[in-house]
Amino acid sequence: MVDAIRSAIDGTDQPERILILTARLAAFGVDRPYCEWPSSISRDQARELPSRLEARCLEVVRALDRSQGDELFSALVEAQDLHCLHVIDRRHGDLLALVHPAFEALHHVAGRALLDDQAAFMIEETADQRRCDLMDSDCVLPVMLHPLGASALAAVAFESSGREPMPVVEVTPLPVFEDELVFDGGRPSQRMIRRFAERCGLIRCQDGSECSVRAVLEEDWRISIEFNGPEAWCRRIDRVRLGSRTAVPDDDRRDFWSTSLHALGLDAQTRLVGQPIVVALTNGERFSL
Repeated sequence: MVDAIRSAIDGTDQPERILILTARLAAFGVDRPYCEWPSSISRDQARELPSRLEARCLEVVRALDRSQGDELFSALVEAQDLHCLHVIDRRHGDLLALVHPAFEALHHVAGRALLDDQAAFMIEETADQRRCDLMDSDCVLPVMLHPLGASALAAVAFESSGREPMPVVEVTPLPVFEDELVFDGGRPSQRMIRRFAERCGLIRCQDGSECSVRAVLEEDWRISIEFNGPEAWCRRIDRVRLGSRTAVPDDDRRDFWSTSLHALGLDAQTRLVGQPIVVALTNGERFSL
């Protein structure tokens, strides 16, 4: 995928296209091409970029509002590209700060787009081809990973209407981090790491099945949630979140989920570390760790 994006970059001289493609590379962990883009375009092109990108965001917003089928699919793919560009630009100096309000408006509209079956099918195929599952999760619109068409939404609504609400079952008491915790050069303190490691326990499902779980906070702000249970049980895990932060599985076994707080500020890191870890299963059961 990285080689394909590099080839596309070599085959274009359009500044907007280069920006979008290099941002996609950065979402796969290859940051250098994006960091070098200001030196690859002329001063006149750089002056025109904000207005051109704003106009592009407006066009996509309008398309999302009135399109269906393949036109809606195309608009969402472009919205994904612009969202990725927004996230990467914020991490690398905010050089496109003038366009950020337009990016945010586009993200708001794209997050509420209602898919028909054709658009959902096409997005699912494209997301697989683009390997959106391997990109930095912050750079991917949720609709690209979980496209639900009209039929699927109707089926989910019908199934949910007959269910009793699923309570959130607390696995262990939530840890509380004192304000006086000391940080070492921007890293979490050993005390914080030890307290976070106290998040462990045994998940007991309504069908009697069990799985042990533990959470780990590393010195580089990487957080992992490990499940020790049968592979079939782990495959039932649908989502894992630390507060508002989404974790992703490392492989198809789904027994090891992780996320990183490294790129966030110290206030956000401290706040998120104290949030509950919620594990949601495919049958609707949820557990708080």
